[in-house]
Amino acid sequence: MSAGRKYYTKKEWDAQLEKQGGECATCSSIGPFDADHETPNAWEPGKPTQLLCKPCHKAKTKLDVKKIAKVRRIQKREAGETKKKRKIQSPGFRKDVRKKMDGTVEKKR
Repeated sequence: MSAGRKYYTKKEWDAQLEKQGGECATCSSIGPFDADHETPNAWEPGKPTQLLCKPCHKAKTKLDVKKIAKVRRIQKREAGETKKKRKIQSPGFRKDVRKKMDGTVEKKR
């Protein structure tokens, strides 16, 4: 059992393992397993719904992190918590010189 999934009881773990036939839900390898949510927990909170082998879980989590970040950005935007974008401040034009159409520069009088 994975250390990070403390809310999956031993009985639930065994039931899920038996339901999957003792294999990973994606690649059919035989352990060690991590409990995983089919849809990211940020979308549908609750208990895990499948057991994945360590390599499959790592790959799926890498993809889920991007999806979860997008959901949180959308939630913040809808709640009005986004930061306003600042305009880039330029140094402005020099006030003591003038550039002519022919490309020469002269000092202002």
